[in-house]
Amino acid sequence: MYLIVVGIGGIGRALAGLAAEEGHSVVVIDRDEEMCANILEEFDLLAVSGNATDKNTLEDAGIDRADALVA
Repeated sequence: MYLIVVGIGGIGRALAGLAAEEGHSVVVIDRDEEMCANILEEFDLLAVSGNATDKNTLEDAGIDRADALVA
């Protein structure tokens, strides 16, 4: 499954981590570049820093091939 998680606070971070550990392809989107860098050190996933309401950010995250987007 290709999953995009918007916002990597407590719940988003936990969800992204669980999905990545289960072998799913996960992309997280968050406005905070430092949060994006930190989650990359912890889990095998892709992080996009930006505003998830912006079309270009969603395209960078691969929205066209996503099975689900969780916000």
